[in-house]
Amino acid sequence: MRTKQILQIAIVFLFSVLISSCLNTVENSLTAEPHFRQVWWGSTKASVLTKERGKRIYVNTGGALVYKTRYESVPMLLVYCFGSHNGIYRLRAAGYLTAHPVIMENPDKVFSQNLLDTLGEPAKTLPDGGLLWEDAETVIYTNSYNETDVRDIYEVSIPEAIIQPSRMKRLPGWHLIMGYIDRRFYEELQAAETWEFVLGELSYYEEIFFGMFRSLRQ
Repeated sequence: MRTKQILQIAIVFLFSVLISSCLNTVENSLTAEPHFRQVWWGSTKASVLTKERGKRIYVNTGGALVYKTRYESVPMLLVYCFGSHNGIYRLRAAGYLTAHPVIMENPDKVFSQNLLDTLGEPAKTLPDGGLLWEDAETVIYTNSYNETDVRDIYEVSIPEAIIQPSRMKRLPGWHLIMGYIDRRFYEELQAAETWEFVLGELSYYEEIFFGMFRSLRQ
């Protein structure tokens, strides 16, 4: 009888500890600031789908979840990237990028200026003009670059046009990128011994968020 009582007490104690742990986890998830939009690094794809419920999915693969949206009135892709851990896809990078070059005078005002206003000066300014912010949990990267291969929409002359093409203002097409990256994933790639490992680990959209613009030109 005594053994049975001890076992019951032990079960109650373990159950109490489990409940307390669950409550702490829930409390932290509710009070901690999300890493990107409404989600945290390590969130499952199902969790992201729930948070973005109501948005029409543009791409849904094992490692990526993509929506068409707008940012500062500019057409964008909202992208979530996942890594597979024991068959479960967990969030490790996310952000916005243009699906096609956009025509504008000042591309930096879309992402760069907003990040400067909210995060302050970047940790690094890269040689190509990209800006990099880092904190304990997240690396944020933004850049804009001219897509030289974009077709000049003013090249074709229209007979009898009121405004001749030569007098029109020509604006370049720009690709815009703003990527949020899990700091642990970023450091894992930083510590990689070979470039082949990095390329093998990164997905198509992750390459873009890491500033590998060659992916956009394919």
